[in-house]
Amino acid sequence: MKIADEDRLLLLCSKLIADNSNTDEIVQLLDKNPDWQKLITKAQRHAIASAFYSIIAKIPASDLIPDKYLSKLKQDYLDTLGRNTIVYNELIALLKIFNQAHIDTVPLKGAGLLASVYPDLT
Repeated sequence: MKIADEDRLLLLCSKLIADNSNTDEIVQLLDKNPDWQKLITKAQRHAIASAFYSIIAKIPASDLIPDKYLSKLKQDYLDTLGRNTIVYNELIALLKIFNQAHIDTVPLKGAGLLASVYPDLT
């Protein structure tokens, strides 16, 4: 079963940290001029648009991405970063309050995992 280039590109870029072994393949897929509207729609549907942008922004081939799509991905990334920063800072404030009241806390999911899972809170 052949996987579509857009899907392969999303899979490669959905990792939290890109490794050099995938960079060449990502550049090759970008060079094939994928269906950007389809790609962005899928990335948003699967909630990986921020991860996708953070990977492709670090690859020296961003000139292969049309400006209107790159700016859309960047804006989505910045929106997510802003929301997550607010939520994370609120969690930190709450944890300090609980700590001062000698209430033990263990964040199990959500904002509690942001810093440990996502290097840049996206």
